[in-house]
Amino acid sequence: MDIMIKPLRQIRSIIKNGFRGLTRNKGAGFLSTASITAVLLLLGIVLLVVINMSNIVEQSIKTFDQIVVFLVDDFTVDQYEAIVEGIKDKDYSSNITFTDKEQAMENAREMFKDDGYILNGLKTNPFPASLNIELKSIDQADEVVNELANYQGIDKINYHKAAIDKMITVDRFTKIGGTVLVLILIVVTIFIISNTIKMAVSARSSEVEIMRYIGATDSFIKGPFIFEGMTFGVMAAIISCVIMFIAYNVFYQNLNMALYDFISVSLVTPKQLYLDVSIIFVAIGLGVGALGSLLSLRRYLKA
Repeated sequence: MDIMIKPLRQIRSIIKNGFRGLTRNKGAGFLSTASITAVLLLLGIVLLVVINMSNIVEQSIKTFDQIVVFLVDDFTVDQYEAIVEGIKDKDYSSNITFTDKEQAMENAREMFKDDGYILNGLKTNPFPASLNIELKSIDQADEVVNELANYQGIDKINYHKAAIDKMITVDRFTKIGGTVLVLILIVVTIFIISNTIKMAVSARSSEVEIMRYIGATDSFIKGPFIFEGMTFGVMAAIISCVIMFIAYNVFYQNLNMALYDFISVSLVTPKQLYLDVSIIFVAIGLGVGALGSLLSLRRYLKA
């Protein structure tokens, strides 16, 4: 029983001393919270940009994740079945749609709309039959095109290689750049809270020295400061989340529809972000608060 009671008493003492430190050092606490809040808001902006850019690229890629295979006029059923079976066997496609020459003509009429009558004067149907191959992964586009070159009955293959390559590049650059910026901001946050808490520790250096003199362990001395740092971090995370979600909701309501009308893509909805971003912010707040406190205490706890 004593083995269990002792750690509980230590935790209670750490929390009690931590709250005492918070009330005694309101100025430093406000400065720490404000500093972390500012950096978390910058971090939030970066996260929102990265998430939305990835979402836009993903939506855009879906409009190009199809390969159209135009067949020769005299293709045979065997040639058609060989192509379809070959693609299915490789598990490249989620769906394969066949369009015959007559349907291709009707599609052209619909595309020309009011000017569709100009097709009535054609003596023969110039539109080829085709296969529309919806890819499971856009990264397999080149591989599928190379595979299709092995089959007979194909006249031409169309797919948006340049657009696909550019979108994949943009997506990778956004994710890599966003990750680097996030790591930089986390380091900056740790530096800020470390220096801010260092001022509070410096003002209480005599308290630390007395505790060491009477035989308090390093973990007992660190506990209240770590608790303070984590409290600052959580408070900053909550404030940052509230500000960011209010601002993003306004941004979404005003720009999402215009963006969709312009390029047929939409932003990530606020509801999709609330839980994930809140967890990220609280985790970062707790982490940098604890780490910043530990870094600021190093020189006072050296033997």
